[in-house]
Amino acid sequence: MRVIAGRYEIRESLGSGGMANVHRARDRVLDRDIALKLLREDIGKDATLRERFLREARLAGSLNHRNIVRVYDAGVDHETPWMAMELVDGPSLREHMTEIGPYPADDAVTAMAEILSALEAAHETGVVHRDIKPANILLAPDGAKLGDFGIAKSLVAAGRDLTQFNQFLGTPKYTAPEVATGEAATTRSDLYSAGVVFWEMLAGHPPFEHANPLTLAMMHRTDPLPSLLEVRAGLDPQLVSTIEAALAKDPADRPRDAGTMRGMLLAGAAGAPAAASAATRAIPVLPPVARPAPPGRDRPAQPNRPAQPNGPDGRTETLVTALPPRSAPAPRQSPPARSGGRGVASTVWTILAFAALVGIAVAAFVAASSDSDGTPEPTTTPSVVPTTPSTTEPGATTAPEVPAEPTVVPTTPEPTEEPEPEPTEEPEPEPTATPTPAPTAPEPTSEPTQPPGQLVPIPLPDAQTNDDESADSGQDEPTAAPS
Repeated sequence: MRVIAGRYEIRESLGSGGMANVHRARDRVLDRDIALKLLREDIGKDATLRERFLREARLAGSLNHRNIVRVYDAGVDHETPWMAMELVDGPSLREHMTEIGPYPADDAVTAMAEILSALEAAHETGVVHRDIKPANILLAPDGAKLGDFGIAKSLVAAGRDLTQFNQFLGTPKYTAPEVATGEAATTRSDLYSAGVVFWEMLAGHPPFEHANPLTLAMMHRTDPLPSLLEVRAGLDPQLVSTIEAALAKDPADRPRDAGTMRGMLLAGAAGAPAAASAATRAIPVLPPVARPAPPGRDRPAQPNRPAQPNGPDGRTETLVTALPPRSAPAPRQSPPARSGGRGVASTVWTILAFAALVGIAVAAFVAASSDSDGTPEPTTTPSVVPTTPSTTEPGATTAPEVPAEPTVVPTTPEPTEEPEPEPTEEPEPEPTATPTPAPTAPEPTSEPTQPPGQLVPIPLPDAQTNDDESADSGQDEPTAAPS
């Protein structure tokens, strides 16, 4: 049994790649199974490849994320570089797709969201993977894990880049167009490769295929992207648009980073509109509901505010702006008479008209009495009712009392509250003969022919009346004669 570094017992082979072989081994110190990666003997003597292998160990060992295969230890044993890693109990994504074919959409979204989470952690540390493909994604019981940082590149570490000028590294089926033509790999190059893997998980094959690696690389660069919906109908359009964004030819047209792409992916799977950032959420704002204004108060309607344009960074925003403070209602114009009145203008003018009618009736009665022998003659009047005198407020002028006579009562709504009369000068009545009060009010001889609320024409003699004061009183004054 071969033992590496006096600690790791090799038990069985798990697989081999272009540069290294992977074995199941037993850690004698920690008493656990690990994955032991050994650089192949036929290339292990190349100093450049040896340095690249050890650099992978350092880069992967600097990452600590649940969706990245952990590196425990590394070194060189008898000219053989080695790396002790986390043993993932599960197949690779390549093996799984070979067995089941295309992924269910929900399972594909879950696995890819975990890979993007791993890429986000690596990119934040300054590490570009450069070889995202199904064989380097392992499916553990607790989720997908990204491994094999063999050709990973550090964007921040000092030292020379081990990739030679115009040297192509990676797998042509999953390599970004700019990398295939010799440009430097960036974090968005990893997003392109992740988009190709996601496409293959849903369609069962990558978007571009060719036996010649150079031709395949140029297809990524120049050929239009096929329609995924034509290959697999029924996918959510938002999900498809996220994949298409990741597979843009120009890196500037791809999502800004892995976290942004992951947010778009999850938003599309949930049926929500994609956002420019995972932290951005679209909040529907309902238009304000019009509410009836309280009685007796006029309030201008508040117009709906237009939708705000997108923010300068391209994110979708719902600005909720506060409504401006309501201005105080304009003072209402009212008749200049009373200070305590609260009725509307129509009620006020009705009361004034009624008071004027009473004054005219009183003047007519007084004038008619002065020309007669003292006995009032019954006349034809509309339906009448005796008016009950109202109690005057302190300080108001009390009019002289006279016997109750028929008065015309127009059909108008009575005010809910009697306004206070203003003190006025007491009119001086002309001396006339005191009429003999009638024991009872005369009965009307006919029904009114005028519409309710209109004045009955009464011929007026040369008597003087003060109609304006009656109108300004605002009360239904009792009919009175001079004392």
